Amino acid sequence: MKVLVVDAGARGHAIAKKHLAEGHEVMVGPGNDGMKHDGIALATEVSLKNPESILAAAKYFQPAIVEVAQDDALALGTVDLLLENRFRAFGPTQAAARIESDKAWAREFMQKYNIPIPEYHTFSRADPELNLSAITYANELIAKYGSAYFKAAGLDAGKGVKEAIDARTASAALSAMMKKDAAATFLIEEGLDGEEFSYYAMTDGSKILVFPSAQDNKRVFDNDLGDYTGGMGANAPALVTSGLEQRILEEILQPTIDGMREEGHRYTGILYLGGKVCSDGSIKVVEFNARWGDPEVQVVLPGMQFTWRGKPINYAAAMIDAATDSSFDMIGAEHDGLKRVNVVMASKGYPGDYSAVKGTVVEIDWDHLPKDIEILSAGLKEVDGNMVANGGRVLNIVATAPTTYQALNRALHTIENLINFPNSHYRTDIARRDIEREQ
Repeated sequence: MKVLVVDAGARGHAIAKKHLAEGHEVMVGPGNDGMKHDGIALATEVSLKNPESILAAAKYFQPAIVEVAQDDALALGTVDLLLENRFRAFGPTQAAARIESDKAWAREFMQKYNIPIPEYHTFSRADPELNLSAITYANELIAKYGSAYFKAAGLDAGKGVKEAIDARTASAALSAMMKKDAAATFLIEEGLDGEEFSYYAMTDGSKILVFPSAQDNKRVFDNDLGDYTGGMGANAPALVTSGLEQRILEEILQPTIDGMREEGHRYTGILYLGGKVCSDGSIKVVEFNARWGDPEVQVVLPGMQFTWRGKPINYAAAMIDAATDSSFDMIGAEHDGLKRVNVVMASKGYPGDYSAVKGTVVEIDWDHLPKDIEILSAGLKEVDGNMVANGGRVLNIVATAPTTYQALNRALHTIENLINFPNSHYRTDIARRDIEREQ
């Protein structure tokens, strides 16, 4: 069948490759030029902030289903528009996607349905007493928990979070919020003591199919130092949630899906839980996303085999069942048991100013690329026959191996020996926690 994937980066590349491997014809809109190496068709006229352009691509391509995988497109009602025009669309409606696009609303929703969350308060830049009230509250949280997090309520490409550990950093975090379009409303939350994880579920709005957890690495430098980014790498399956799967389902995922339905916002598609296993044994929600995460889908989806009544089916068929609520209770999912590590190669300077790196030629030795390595394009552009860096995150190097340690080493070996990307930056310690657990 034909599948249209709505995304621009490595997440869309990974999803498209899953569909390609299962025999489908795939188009990605808008995609990026690095996807062409895998024979992926691009709908370059698509704008992720213009649902009408996505509808136009669907009318041209006539897909059996459209997977809307990007947050802006979801927040602007792309799924609603596609459904109105009688296209099958995999993803939540605009109202349901608010669980990601409006973090203030999402926290109120979670509080209402007793879903475990950090202590928090919502602030508005329109408040004339903002400076005093925000800093006072942040200092109270710092005194109580050791740190506080300032979070833009709107979408900010994974960069809307600032940590505060004292009065100086609290003031700096507030200043950052004042400069962000996404932070006209923002939250200040307690700093949770524990370890983060990423958890995914496919749902038809009632029933839930869960996947192995992953662990993202959001900080820009090794040892989780530096600014928050959209993600510098991930691994799966992650061991941090081992033995906690039933609790995550019962305490967080099922109440969320049931609560959304109760609110009149039936949630279908992929629900991403960014959670934390806290030192006191509790599990709390850091955030929800209304789609696959990036860079985590790159290490979760390739290992999945879907089934219907115990017989193998493809991912697109599972999506259709979830989107149409036809027979989703018959859908299952099995994992291949292998470990995957994704190392992100970014332009030096990211998530700050990386303009000096844009246009740098990126060379890949495809002829010697091992079969257990995938290179996914996050931000490549073709210029005069060359692929050049065209973004902050540029390449994803995904390695598959029997152990996490082997997978990381294979990814780093590929970067060091088969890729020439001057002025790039990448972390060398992705999955370090699970490597320590395995050893």
